[in-house]
Amino acid sequence: MYKADYWVLIGLLAVFLFIGTTPALANGEQVIPHLTDGAGVIRTKIDLSNLSSATMITRMNIYFFLASGDPWVVATNLGTASEFLLDLGKSQSVRIQTSGLSPGVMSGYAIIRSFEWNPTASTDWRVGVSVFYEILSGTDLDKRQRRYVDSMRT
Repeated sequence: MYKADYWVLIGLLAVFLFIGTTPALANGEQVIPHLTDGAGVIRTKIDLSNLSSATMITRMNIYFFLASGDPWVVATNLGTASEFLLDLGKSQSVRIQTSGLSPGVMSGYAIIRSFEWNPTASTDWRVGVSVFYEILSGTDLDKRQRRYVDSMRT
């Protein structure tokens, strides 16, 4: 075998290794790494936006999981479930808000999966994600917040 043949084999091997190491969440999936809800103390608000002005997204799911990896049945403004099917029109946004009423404070994560991801026109299938945490009034939460704000002023 010639020296040039070795370089071709090494190049092909590198390409195959790169293809084999693409991320597990490559096909239109996004992860929200931290969600929290419960005890009337905290809730999470998730805004999902279709960033395309040309294409609707009609097959997108959001899946909620507890930190343990088990499905999380959570009460939201869309109902109570561990997954929701969403349709987003052109340039449309939707807000998913947990109720804040889970027993105790619970945390987990979410996976957003679009089944319409198209590699030839991937810019038409982009979903923007914003996450907000709302702290609701709790037993001595207001006092702790005031102390924190006061400490920041000094």
